[in-house]
Amino acid sequence: MLPASLFAQSASVITFQPAIDDSRYLSIYGSQTLQPWQFRSGFYLNYATNPLEVGLTTRRAGLVEKLVVGDFFGSVGLTDWMEAGFDLPVVLWGSGTNFTTGQGSSFTVLGDLRLETKFRLVDADRYGVGVAILPYVLIPTGDGNLLNVNPATSDIGRVGAGNDSFAGGGTLIADVDIYHRVQVAANFGFLARRRVTVFNADLGHQF
Repeated sequence: MLPASLFAQSASVITFQPAIDDSRYLSIYGSQTLQPWQFRSGFYLNYATNPLEVGLTTRRAGLVEKLVVGDFFGSVGLTDWMEAGFDLPVVLWGSGTNFTTGQGSSFTVLGDLRLETKFRLVDADRYGVGVAILPYVLIPTGDGNLLNVNPATSDIGRVGAGNDSFAGGGTLIADVDIYHRVQVAANFGFLARRRVTVFNADLGHQF
C-alpha cells in the first residue's frame, strides 16, 4: 500500500512546451530577447500519441492514449536583455483508459499555466555566441484527474493535464550565429515537481 497522501497527487502528461518568444525554433529557445515593449502572441496546436503507458505484465493499454493540445501564449520585452511571457495549454480533446474501471474516457480540460522570464547574458549579435537563462514556474490551473482514478479503490497516483501543485525550473540557453546564415541552439533544462507513482511508473523531476 502506498501512503494515503499520494491519492491527492498528480503529474501532468503534457510534455510539449513551445518557445513563446521570437526565437527561430519551435520548442528550442534562442538567446536573444524581444526588444522593450515588443510583443508576440499566438497559438500552437500539437498532437501526442500514448504520452503515458504503463506495462504491468504486458502492455494492456495506455493510461493516456491521445492528446490534442492547444497552447495560447504571449510574451513581451521589458528591457533590451529581459522579457517575460506566459503559455496556457488546453487539452482540446484527449482519450485514455481508466484502470480502475477498465473503461475508456475522453476529456477536455485546462493544463498548468506557465509563467517565464528570459535574461540574455551574452549577445549573439555582438559576439557571435549567445547565452541566456530562462527560469519559469507552473501554476496549478490544470485538471490533475483526467482518468478519474478513485483513491478509495486504487492506491496509485493520478495522471492529468496538471501537477496539482506548483512546479518550476529553469533552462540554460546557448546559441551561435554562423556568418549570419546558420543559427544553432542548444537548451539544457530542469523541471522540479512533486514525485508521483502511477502503477510502476515514477513521475517526478525531469532533466
